[in-house]
Amino acid sequence: FSNSINQKIYVKIKEDQVIGFIRVGVKSLFVNNSFGLLWEIKPLCIFDLFIYPHYRGLGEGKDLIEKVLELEGKSPN
Repeated sequence: FSNSINQKIYVKIKEDQVIGFIRVGVKSLFVNNSFGLLWEIKPLCIFDLFIYPHYRGLGEGKDLIEKVLELEGKSPN
């Protein structure tokens, strides 16, 4: 993977070939609560996800997302 300031790129390899990648990073987002108060959150966000066409529909993208969440210590919520 490649590490930028706040971003990482994870590459999925199968049988010695790159079949896709995902770029993730932490981004500041501002949200309102039920009282209308604004606060900042910094979730892990997916910026790019690409799977080569031959491997689409086979669960490779889902597997890549799940692996990134595991490596980053995050849950999908």
